[in-house]
Amino acid sequence: MAATGQQEVNGQQANNTTPAFEQLLAALHTCSRDEKRALLDRVLRDLIGDKPEREYGLYNPDGSSYLFLVPERIYEKYQETPEFLAEMERRRLNPGKIIPNSEVLARINALQTAADAGASQSELISMLIRLKPDSEIVPELVAMKAAEDAKQAREKGT
Repeated sequence: MAATGQQEVNGQQANNTTPAFEQLLAALHTCSRDEKRALLDRVLRDLIGDKPEREYGLYNPDGSSYLFLVPERIYEKYQETPEFLAEMERRRLNPGKIIPNSEVLARINALQTAADAGASQSELISMLIRLKPDSEIVPELVAMKAAEDAKQAREKGT
């Protein structure tokens, strides 16, 4: 079969594309998104198998990465960066103030009761901060409370 063009495949020129390949590409353009997704699934499984053992990349003509496929077990290793592991160790060594579950539940119930009774957003935020004072979201909650307090002050002033 005669070559009709060049395609970029996995970072390398794939010379000698056939008329059948060109017809397949033309037919692909008429497929729906769901059909393309199903075709891609089948092609990938055929190419790299049902349980890939390594990463697989698709690259742009300039060599830059277009798409990088990583099996889950390898992806998990990428998530365990030295920074992540250091943070986990820091939390293990210094877990912060331990609040018994019964107290947390009592505070949650009090928060719900206050919300049901019509407490202001500012009051609810204050209760959330007291619920878990060592939480990583406390700075965000403090900023939200300050914004809500400023809004209420503006409303009272007008």
